[in-house]
Amino acid sequence: MAKKYKCAIKGTKGDLARKWCVSSSTLTRWVKDIPEMERQVEQKGRGAKKTVLRKPDPLGRIKDGLAKFYETNKNRTKHFKIPITARVLSVKAATLRDELLDMHKNNIVNLTDEEVEKMKNFQASESWAKKVAKDRGWKSKALHGEAGGVDYEAAAPQILLIRRTIHGNIDGRTYRRENVYNMDETGLLYKCLPNRSYVSEDEVKTARGTKLMKAKDRVTLYVCTNADGSDFVPLSIIRIGSIWMEPKSCLFVRR
Repeated sequence: MAKKYKCAIKGTKGDLARKWCVSSSTLTRWVKDIPEMERQVEQKGRGAKKTVLRKPDPLGRIKDGLAKFYETNKNRTKHFKIPITARVLSVKAATLRDELLDMHKNNIVNLTDEEVEKMKNFQASESWAKKVAKDRGWKSKALHGEAGGVDYEAAAPQILLIRRTIHGNIDGRTYRRENVYNMDETGLLYKCLPNRSYVSEDEVKTARGTKLMKAKDRVTLYVCTNADGSDFVPLSIIRIGSIWMEPKSCLFVRR
């Protein structure tokens, strides 16, 4: 509104129309509205904001139930959290729908006629669940690693014991950092190929992949280094499929 008022009171009509990229008829209407514009500009500076009255969402109870379900899972310890996908949300929404209709039937919850009608026709699709997640600001993220499954509270006493042992608080002997090692294992899909590739323009529509992009041939490696990073132990294979190997001599040992 302030922009319209500024445009209407300054300059000639032709110059203003070109400057503000509006038609002459629009500018004429703005000039006629100058008294009302002055009142609104003086009252609120940028003009009176419109008050939009929104109708209650017939599925609002289901959405609120999903939000409660999400927050409950979010506040769980990492060991008990479950991954929430669009499929999980859609199934939970269908469960909430059935529960609400059942409670309405038993006079536990009072639903409006519009809510009942909307819920009876509600399909709880995954696309609807994705839209709800987007409106709520929930982001879908690929989860990697296994750290989310660690019970930190249960592991805390053992970690403290290891630290006290290293610093000599248990048996009086201290360990230098170069003598403290950390080892972990990881999987390597050594035959698996990338699923993306650069191709020429004439191959864009004809390029195809191979079965090796989904190859499951796997070896288990262990990686190890000391605390100060001065000794990187070479990678070693400790398992090929179901066959275990002794890292030093590389003799095959069956379990």
